[in-house]
Amino acid sequence: MTIQSICKTIKETIEKVRGPVASVPALLLACSAINRPGLSAMAIASRIIRRQAEAGAPVGPAADGSSNISEAMEVIRVEELVHAIKMEMRVQIGIPIGGMRIMSTGANAGGAIVTNGFNVEPVKGDGIGS
Repeated sequence: MTIQSICKTIKETIEKVRGPVASVPALLLACSAINRPGLSAMAIASRIIRRQAEAGAPVGPAADGSSNISEAMEVIRVEELVHAIKMEMRVQIGIPIGGMRIMSTGANAGGAIVTNGFNVEPVKGDGIGS
């Protein structure tokens, strides 16, 4: 192994690394979430099976008329992935300082009180996929 091949490998690895995803505004996330249909193992598997011909894989029944085992395995594979995402996935988030706005209202003998603020420490949160 030469220094040139080592440098080439390092350069190729760095070029393959994907940059961070652009931040999507919270309002856009909330509005688009209600229009998403959710995960469907059968819909995903169907799209993959339809596209198998692009890779040169046989589509449809086998030559002897029997079921296509690769298509059946694709359905099983996608069903297991969707099940894992729905039942086992855990999402962790970190909210930076100032990332949560806080507003509170109340009253006392002196009258109404309105306060505004933000989180002063980073916040960690957990969630689940569905």
